[in-house]
Amino acid sequence: MGDLLPAVMEWFRSQYAGEQINSVAAIIALAGVAISGKSLANSRKALKLSEEQEKRRAAKFNLTVGRSYYESLDGGRSYFLTLLVDNPSDSPGAVSSAELWIAYQREGILMRLALEPGGVPLGDPGGEATRPPFDVSARSAVSVQLVFEAKPGLLNDRGLNIEAYELVAKDALGNSYNHHFPGLINRGSKQS
Repeated sequence: MGDLLPAVMEWFRSQYAGEQINSVAAIIALAGVAISGKSLANSRKALKLSEEQEKRRAAKFNLTVGRSYYESLDGGRSYFLTLLVDNPSDSPGAVSSAELWIAYQREGILMRLALEPGGVPLGDPGGEATRPPFDVSARSAVSVQLVFEAKPGLLNDRGLNIEAYELVAKDALGNSYNHHFPGLINRGSKQS
């Protein structure tokens, strides 16, 4: 900064060779350059801060699939998934839909089946499973049990080779969240 003032004054002298240079005007010009540089730096910091705040405002979930298994019942299957939805943002959100996609092979042909939640939660035959939509408050998490039912005949155990499971959830803004997992434990068969 000490070398800048003589350089600015030299520039003024070269521009106005025959005129008297006012030192005060040169100092004021230099101060203006310094203030505008500081203002530019502060503007960049403010922009960065505002972008970070905007990211926190937009609800973005973290999904974790916990204890999950299936049971066979009268030729059909009930899939029980415990889902933890974490909302680290500053805004509340909602899970608007969820589907369980099952990729399987039957007789060498790869197929995909999509199931929507419904059914009865484990240990509560008179109750109802959680169904989307459900709310997730700002900076909080919610744990829900989703039950997906495959009606008899959709998935026969004979000749069936399940490749993978995928939980696909969407939030109220249309963002999609996918969670892949290779397999589920069979908790047994029941007959009614």
